[in-house]
Formats: sequence, C-alpha cells, structure tokens
Amino acid sequence: KAVRGRVRIAQPLFGKPRLMIAGRNRTKLIDGLDRQAAAVRQALAESGHGDVPVHGVLCFTEAQLPVTVFGARQVRGYRLDYCRGTARRLNRSGQYGEHAIDQLARQLADAFPSA
Repeated sequence: KAVRGRVRIAQPLFGKPRLMIAGRNRTKLIDGLDRQAAAVRQALAESGHGDVPVHGVLCFTEAQLPVTVFGARQVRGYRLDYCRGTARRLNRSGQYGEHAIDQLARQLADAFPSA
C-alpha cells in the first residue's frame, strides 16, 4: 500500500482492533484482506489443496509502521510490514518445492484470471 503517515493499531476495550493510518480509520484494508485470504483458501480447497497455509500481509511502501520490541506488527492476525520484510519472508525456504509451488500458482491463476 502506498499510503503515507503514521500507522498504529487502536485496541479498544470492547470490539475489534482498528488500523489507523495518519489518524484515519483504515480498517477496511484489513476487511479487504480478510475477503482476499478467504477467497484464496476456498480456491485452494476446491482444487484439493485445503491444507496449504494462507498468510495475509499488508506491505507498506511509504507509511511509518510502529516499532515493536517483541514479535511482529499484526492486526487481526495479519502482518504489517515494509517491502524488505515482506520480500525476506517470501524468499525463505519452505515446506513446498519448486514443482509444487508452480502447480499451486497455476491453479490460483486459473481461479483468479486477470481482468
């Protein structure tokens, strides 16, 4: 996301956490990420790969993320990160080999054709 401003997570006493950017409630970004992750999970399940984990992340290019001492910056289980941190996580070795990743990528491309 190419948004500017300070990012913070508002934790109300009651209710869901809110994503605040430059003083504005931008929780709709998390709601959209919820829908996108659910759609990917469903597409994987329909192709027989419901066991593949799906992790959502909001990658910020210009915003100022909160500093954390322990753990990651998260809201509702979704990671908030900069491009470098997101790239580092995407390039890590994982449990799936190159062939399996290519197969999953093709199945997701079929499920979500470009407009």
